[in-house]
Amino acid sequence: MFDLTKQSSSPAAYRTMKKIIVLGIHNSGSTLLCRMMHHLRVNFGELHGHNWYGSSYEQVWIGNIMSRSMSFGQPLDWERIAECQNDLTKRINMFFQQWAGLDSAIKHPFLCAGMTVLDDEVLAEFSFIHCTRPLENSIKGAKAAYPQLAEGMTEYQNALHEGKNSIIARAQKLGCNIFDWNYDAMETNGRELVENLAQWLDTGATKVNIEQALSLFDERMHHFGGLVERPHINKDSIEYPAT
Repeated sequence: MFDLTKQSSSPAAYRTMKKIIVLGIHNSGSTLLCRMMHHLRVNFGELHGHNWYGSSYEQVWIGNIMSRSMSFGQPLDWERIAECQNDLTKRINMFFQQWAGLDSAIKHPFLCAGMTVLDDEVLAEFSFIHCTRPLENSIKGAKAAYPQLAEGMTEYQNALHEGKNSIIARAQKLGCNIFDWNYDAMETNGRELVENLAQWLDTGATKVNIEQALSLFDERMHHFGGLVERPHINKDSIEYPAT
């Protein structure tokens, strides 16, 4: 267990800022993860949504580029997805150049398809968080959330899952830094998982940051009828990070 009372062992002035790709299919827990990462001092740039807490943490420009070649809940056309290679590469590079002074991340389920067509030279520049929630759980969750698209959801989620796994396999061969995140493990092992995430991010997260991140999961469990016992957090005392 690491000491959260200490700042990052690699101060910003002496280390390269992380460029993080969050890879998770729909209903894999990636949105909750990114909300926690925001509390752990990771920048997501300008977000989609009315405010940061209510946001899906999906950058609008990723959806704009990828929606030219794919649609939510529909079969994937890999030839059309390949046509997005240049635009996606250019825009990803622009994002990380814009926020070069901060540890930053991008997230969108469409990246599980889009990044399959990027060159190894591009992939090698990034760190990855791999959302490893079991496929069947993500499919079940997506069908429940979008019943009107349930018929094609299994095929669609399977295709994204295969794309995500192929990207992670390439990233492993390239020696990229990868952190595995299992949403379903949060209920039984949440504190350890979040502390390990904070250590991996190495952004200087404090004990307060950790508790703030954990409080997001507690609120989600309460909303859905789950029961998680943790020390009470006074919401009025939480310092929400600026976007």
